[in-house]
Amino acid sequence: MVIRVRNGKVLLSNGSEVNLDSSDSDRFFKKLNSFSKEIDFKSDYINEMFIYFYLKLLEFEFKIVSVRTSEINFKGELSSWVCILSAINCRVKIGRVRFYFYTLSIVNFFVSLVVIFFLCFLMPWLVCFKRKKNVTEKRMGFSIIRSPASISKLEFLLDSNVVFYSDDFFGPNYGFSSMYSEVSMIERVFSIFYVPLLVFLDCFKLLLDTIKIFGWSSLGYIFRYYSVKIVHKNIYKYHLDCIMRKECNKFYYTSHKEDRFAVVDIDLCGRNNVRSICIPHGVEYGFYVPTGLPGDTFYCTSQKAADDLNLLYNESKFIFDSDIALKMFSQKTKPKSMRLPKKIIFFTEALGVDINMKIIDTLLKSGLPFSLKLHPKDVRENYQHYGSDITFVTDFGDAISGNICLARKSTVLIEAIYNESIAIAVLFDARDQFYVENFLPSLSDPQIHSIRNESELIQLLQDNF
Repeated sequence: MVIRVRNGKVLLSNGSEVNLDSSDSDRFFKKLNSFSKEIDFKSDYINEMFIYFYLKLLEFEFKIVSVRTSEINFKGELSSWVCILSAINCRVKIGRVRFYFYTLSIVNFFVSLVVIFFLCFLMPWLVCFKRKKNVTEKRMGFSIIRSPASISKLEFLLDSNVVFYSDDFFGPNYGFSSMYSEVSMIERVFSIFYVPLLVFLDCFKLLLDTIKIFGWSSLGYIFRYYSVKIVHKNIYKYHLDCIMRKECNKFYYTSHKEDRFAVVDIDLCGRNNVRSICIPHGVEYGFYVPTGLPGDTFYCTSQKAADDLNLLYNESKFIFDSDIALKMFSQKTKPKSMRLPKKIIFFTEALGVDINMKIIDTLLKSGLPFSLKLHPKDVRENYQHYGSDITFVTDFGDAISGNICLARKSTVLIEAIYNESIAIAVLFDARDQFYVENFLPSLSDPQIHSIRNESELIQLLQDNF
């Protein structure tokens, strides 16, 4: 049997997608957790490599084995290096793609090294020009803001005498003092010479982890992904370390969960004996990640997530506090439920535009009026062929409050609950369903309606509209 890979999906010759059944899911989940607990890692990127790449690699290998194929057609999918590697690991025929895979990896590796070498000497200079804002008030803690998601979850702490610094290297400062300006000029100048050493050591650790998990053949793809990120992370880590040494008697509040910055938080808080509290910017994964999760206390987005994570990590630090959850998620927008009819709002995802369109087609079939709230990384051009049949909303607070909110597998569903909206998880896609049932415990909250087919969705909307 010859199967195909299209848009990151494994397809049979008749065009149907290969998905994991319940028995495969159980074995997949056990192998994933076992690998995560046993891996001997070196780098701060281990969680990201595990979640972004290894998880997908393992999923493809399970699918390939389940259909017992002897050959895979990768035409037009050369960018899906994880899929190609899974085919190589399963020893199936992939034709000339194998040659392109190895060649591109070699090219990517050496180009990435050049980029890293250049940036590690250039980027530390830029922080020397960050201007400092005077912060004179006494404070009980501090936090680093890196994204809109971080500020939306942590801004309630501004009333609790917590000072915010921004990581504004690549983005806005959100009105807060730059974390880089809080470090003395002497320390910033020293970083010009010290950060390149950290970067070179980090490259070596990343190389070791990549070879251990994926083999030599994937070095180019991993290093291409981290070519800019590796320099930024080390600049961030150096300056956060300087700040923590001065703030060691304060609480550190973080919204990072599993990414490289979360691993930095874990390392530096332990090294500087800083007490930390994690208020995550999104829903928690229900599988084990190699480094564990940050924070001496971790505020979960649901009671189920807290129970599952305490059991998974053999901890007691995961707690659910409904008051904290309300502060995290409430948009403080006056609910419209008592004034106007609820609107149907579909919150798209950046990946799987074809799945978004399937949901849109069902909404059009229902005959009910609805609007789209695009994911920050989604664009209107993806839906321009619908013309005037669909409308868009841009104000998140208005969209999430007092409406009927549809999403696939997103924190939006939790936010809808805390903003007096009806939350509906639309799980038309088998992979979305797999993630909700196995990896995202908070989305199994009984207040979230889980819908798996068109007729169920249309009926639910008609009953609540």
